Formats: sequence, C-alpha cells, structure tokens
Amino acid sequence: VNLAGIETLPADAAAASGEVLDVLDGTLKLMQALARAAQDGADAMPELWLPTRLSQAVVEGDLEKSTSKLPACHSGIWGLAKAFRNEHPELPATTVLDLEDAICDSAAALDKALQELNKLRTSGVNEPELALRKADEDNKMWVPRLSHCTARLQQAKE
Repeated sequence: VNLAGIETLPADAAAASGEVLDVLDGTLKLMQALARAAQDGADAMPELWLPTRLSQAVVEGDLEKSTSKLPACHSGIWGLAKAFRNEHPELPATTVLDLEDAICDSAAALDKALQELNKLRTSGVNEPELALRKADEDNKMWVPRLSHCTARLQQAKE
C-alpha cells in the first residue's frame, strides 16, 4: 500500500505541483522496482494498492466537498496505474482506490477502507479501479462503468 496519494497538499499551487510530481515520481519508482524484482525471479510478488484522495468525480458534488484547495490533483496516479497494468500484465494486481477526505483524515476510517478492499480481493472481486464513498452510516464501493446517457444529454439541452 502506497499512501502518498492521500496526503494533503499545500494551498500554494507551485508547492503543490512540486509535491504532485514527487508523488508520481515515487510511485513510478516503486512500480519499476516491482517490475525489476519480478524480472529477477522474485517469488510471491505483492499486489500494489494505491489509495488517492478525491482524485475522481464519482457522485455529484464530489470534488466540491473536498477540503483540498486542489481536488483531483493525484488523478495522475490512476493513469500511471493503468499504464503499469497494461505494460506488466504478468504482475499481481495494481489497484487504485479513491477515498473521501473524511476517510483519509482518520487512521481508523482508512484502516476500515483498506480492510473492505482486502475483503473484496479475497472474495474474488478483481476490480482495478474503485472508489469508496460514504453512504449513510456505511461505505459504498463504486466501480467505473459505461452507461447510456443520451436521454440525460437531451434533457440538459432543453
């Protein structure tokens, strides 16, 4: 589990952009180390879990409720993970999990979220991209799916 994608960034855009690049660079180096270890014949390679803090708009108003001045700043981790999965299909799963601020800011809530992900993985659910959002008292897991939206677009034009 690489928690770099849930860190709160400074409000200053210049400082934040430097930190975003550092997180991407560190994540890339971790991925490269995993790929080298597998190539060198390492046994029992681990899965790589990459939680992010509100880097994906999942439900309406998602990014607006972020306490971060720069929501979605770690969305690059999702692209990096997708490229890594495509380039190294022989490696165990690389999973990105997008979390709300409240989950990221609480060690207990973060632990619970990671336990939920582990429970899904051990039950055979192999989704590479997930988002966890609070729904009443429980958490709801979301996965990306294409949906028919022609009717919604026509309503928006009217």
